[in-house]
Amino acid sequence: MLLSTWPDLEVVGEAANAEEAIRQTERLCPDVVLMDIRMPDSSTGSGRDTGGLLATKRIKERWPAVRVIVLTMYGTFQKAASEAQADAFLLKGGSAEALIGTIRRLQGMKHHDPGAIQCGAC
Repeated sequence: MLLSTWPDLEVVGEAANAEEAIRQTERLCPDVVLMDIRMPDSSTGSGRDTGGLLATKRIKERWPAVRVIVLTMYGTFQKAASEAQADAFLLKGGSAEALIGTIRRLQGMKHHDPGAIQCGAC
């Protein structure tokens, strides 16, 4: 599914690894980040493929108003995603409507949150 085909959504960036996801968040200040758990993390030297959890944790620590949706094929990561402060957890292969609905819900939370960080303040 291509998010860019939805007229009310704008994809502003992509990242290939955890460090790039953090840098892109700082640079682009998105409302919502879709984070794949199975993302490389080269910062630890382990090359582990759960870098999306580390990136989620770091993004939420630095920019708590940026909403993060964790995507994975493995339901066993739900607790870890919650511990990383993910705002939502979705399984890959779910319906497009569920993903779009979650994005819209989280966008609404940011725009109605009086304490939300505005772009430029990331």
